[in-house]
Amino acid sequence: MKVTKLFVAMIIVLGISLSSTAYGKVLWKDTFDDGKINNAYLFMSNPGEWVEENGVISQTNPTPGDTCYLIYPGGFGEPLASIVKIRIDDWENNAYSRAGLGFRLTENSGQGYAFLIHDNLGNMEFLNDALAWKDNDTPPPFDEVEIGEWYWMKAEISDDGLKGKIWPDGEDEPADWLLKAHWILVLSEMLVVMLG
Repeated sequence: MKVTKLFVAMIIVLGISLSSTAYGKVLWKDTFDDGKINNAYLFMSNPGEWVEENGVISQTNPTPGDTCYLIYPGGFGEPLASIVKIRIDDWENNAYSRAGLGFRLTENSGQGYAFLIHDNLGNMEFLNDALAWKDNDTPPPFDEVEIGEWYWMKAEISDDGLKGKIWPDGEDEPADWLLKAHWILVLSEMLVVMLG
């Protein structure tokens, strides 16, 4: 099975107050500019092979399977927002194809909440691993994610639920969230960049 190759250019986790317009301090940021993968990251599930070069961390030899995770175990006890700059260079349309970002419930669990490109490059969706896909297939605010192009993905998690948006690099961040879900949430402990 061919799986996605994902490049992540930057990860930023921001503390968020209960209002999505009031931002707190930056809790974690990595610009991948020193050529060494930070020891703080964990690699879970199918770890694949990762490399950090020229301001990008990439999965160079993906392991076929459900998911590969690059995780920053923050242990944050407050609502969070995260933002990543991603580029997909390889994709096969199937249920196991997914790329995006999410929030983990526990350090040792493969379960969490995620905002993902899923199944095909024209579909954005939420996943609650403890339950199911949110069944909210939604196209991005453009035709579809293009292979080899950079995009920003942003997600926010709080007691109010999960929100997500995606936009092409070089364009302004959309004011509105593309997707919102109001699951009963347990506050997340980890940021995860997913690839499967």
